[in-house]
Amino acid sequence: MNKDAAEQALDELELKWGEEYPIVIKSWRENWERLSAYFRYSKPIRRIIYTTNTVEGYHRQLRKVTKNKGASRTTPPSKSLYSSPLRESGGNGRSPSRTGARQPSNWPSSSRTDSGF
Repeated sequence: MNKDAAEQALDELELKWGEEYPIVIKSWRENWERLSAYFRYSKPIRRIIYTTNTVEGYHRQLRKVTKNKGASRTTPPSKSLYSSPLRESGGNGRSPSRTGARQPSNWPSSSRTDSGF
């Protein structure tokens, strides 16, 4: 999707829901330049931006594990962390079946500063 397509989708959203949610549509219209800044980035960079939700989900899993673990004299903290979400996901910290995680296929092109800024 590009900025023009997003603007068209916003127009369609307004036609469908504008009367029921006028404040929401007004907010989107007033803040459109900031909301649409995402489209100034190249596709590979945008993909990394929206896959950060997967990373945040993984961190949430780690916080859940560490919150429930008390001090243990027999199990070091690093082992208890490894034995929970990491082990369940096959050892790499990602569980595609549960979180939809996927590694960016074009990371080298994404890591360059080709975003236009």
